[in-house]
Amino acid sequence: MCFHSPFAKMVQKAYGHLLKLNNPAVNDAEIDKKFKNQVESSLFLGKRYGNIYNGSLYIGLLSLLFNTEVTNKKLLLFSYGSGVCATMFQAHVRQNPVSALQKTRIEKMLAERVRVSAVDYSNIMLEK
Repeated sequence: MCFHSPFAKMVQKAYGHLLKLNNPAVNDAEIDKKFKNQVESSLFLGKRYGNIYNGSLYIGLLSLLFNTEVTNKKLLLFSYGSGVCATMFQAHVRQNPVSALQKTRIEKMLAERVRVSAVDYSNIMLEK
C-alpha cells in the first residue's frame, strides 16, 4: 500500500497493532486488505491537509463521508490526544450530509492552494 504522508503510515501501523492484539495470527497482507476496506477512505483529507490535532477526528469523518457510502451505518470514532485523554463515541449516519456539489467545491479549493515557504508564511502572518 502506498501512502504519501507520515500521518497515513502512523494510522496504518496503529491499526495493524490493534488487529494483531485481537488476532495474533493475522498477516501483513490481511492487515493491508482490512486497512484499505475499513480505514483508508477516512484519510483522504488528512493526507492532504496534514495533522490538525483535535480536528483530525472530524477531518477523518469528513473524508469518510466524501469517499464511502455510509448511509444507515454506525461508525466508531476514536481520537487520542497528547497527555492522558482520549475520546471514543459511536455515530449513526442516517443520510450522508456531504453533497456532490460540496465535494466539487472542496476539491477545487484544494487544487487552487498555493505552496509558500515558511519564511513567506511568517511574513504573511506578520502583515495581519
